[in-house]
Amino acid sequence: MWETYTCRSPLEGKLSSDLTHKLCLGLREKREIGMPMQYIDIYEKCWSPDPSLRPEISEILYRLKNLIEEPIYMGIDIPSTETSYPNREILSNTVVQQDDLTSEMQLFNFSELIPSDSFSLLIEKACQIENFYNSYNNMQLNQRTCKQLGRYIIKAVSAVKVLQCQDNYDEFLTLENHISLCKFLKNLKDIKNFIEDISQIRKLIVFIQE
Repeated sequence: MWETYTCRSPLEGKLSSDLTHKLCLGLREKREIGMPMQYIDIYEKCWSPDPSLRPEISEILYRLKNLIEEPIYMGIDIPSTETSYPNREILSNTVVQQDDLTSEMQLFNFSELIPSDSFSLLIEKACQIENFYNSYNNMQLNQRTCKQLGRYIIKAVSAVKVLQCQDNYDEFLTLENHISLCKFLKNLKDIKNFIEDISQIRKLIVFIQE
C-alpha cells in the first residue's frame, strides 16, 4: 500500500549489508506528507510482526472503500509511530547513525498497546491446558515423564496468571509481549499433545511411526 500510494519501490536506493537486521528492528519507510491518516493506519497495521493482528483482506477492502481523506499527514511526528523499546537509543544508533541510506526511514512501533481482552483470552486458553492436565487420568505409559511435564505446565501457567494481579499489568500489554504469550501458548499445546501421545499405547504407536 505504501508502494501504491508513493509510486515508488520500497527501500529504493537504501540497500545495505545490514538492511535485513534493521528491518527486523522495526525500520520501515516513512509516511508521506499528504497521506490520509486512515490510509496510513491501514497499511501500518499490515506491518504487524504478529500475523493474527494484521487486518483481513476483506477488512482492508472495506476500509479503503469507505476511506475518509481528511485528516492528512503533515509531517509531524506522532508518538504511535515511535517505538517505545527500553533500548530505543541503541536502536536509533544502530539504524540511523551507521549510514545515510536509511536516514529517511522510520522505526515502526512494535510496542503498541494491545487490548487486555486479547491477553485474557490467551491466558484463559493456557488455564484450559492446565485444567486438562489436572483432570487427565489416562496415563497408561511414561507416567513419570508425563507428571514432570505436567508440573512444568502448572508452574508456567501459575506464573502467567500472577501477571494479571500486578499493579503495572497495563504496561505488560504490548505487541511484543502478546507475540511472546502466543508462542508460550503454542509451547503449552505442544507439551499437552506430547503427553497425550506418549501416555497412551494407541497414540504412542502412531507417534513412533510418524
